[in-house]
Amino acid sequence: MKNKIVAGTGRFSVLGDSFIKDTKAILTKNQEIVEKHKTLDTTSDATIKSKILKEIEMLQQDLSYREKEARKSMDSMRVEADNIKETNLGSADPNSEIIVEKTIFNPFNLFENLDIFEKIAVSLLFSNSVIISSLISIVYIFYGDILLEKFNLEQRYPKLAHLINLRKISTILSIFSCLFIFISSLSQILFCLTVLNI
Repeated sequence: MKNKIVAGTGRFSVLGDSFIKDTKAILTKNQEIVEKHKTLDTTSDATIKSKILKEIEMLQQDLSYREKEARKSMDSMRVEADNIKETNLGSADPNSEIIVEKTIFNPFNLFENLDIFEKIAVSLLFSNSVIISSLISIVYIFYGDILLEKFNLEQRYPKLAHLINLRKISTILSIFSCLFIFISSLSQILFCLTVLNI
């Protein structure tokens, strides 16, 4: 059962890639047709105009072919989605819905399918978000009173003022924030060194 669902999602993914490829080709052909029409409007030579008209006709034929292929891909995707749904609903296993969900939406599988540069980019984004949140908490620790007084936050935004006033544990929070910044920076340096093979 699980293999059927996994195979179905694999075919669905291939069909989706085919649909995306056909859609990109359609957009490219439309752009080429628009450019040919612009060239046709600016040209006064009859032989060049007839040549451009033939090219436009060929592009339109190719465009109609690509549109048919995109429709076929979309129909195949619908059929495959229905097959996956029937396989999932027709099973006696009550956890089969969870299997599909784990197969498609498992973040570890998504992370494993990325190439090395995409993995590094995701890791750097995560590290930078940790650094930014730590810097914001350090700003709240050191400049919280100034922010409360200058912007009159206690009257305007009492929930935000309450959050800023939670600095009673400021030394522990500042130590953790500095530690997070240090660890994130160190991990980014190690990533860069491994990519550069140093």
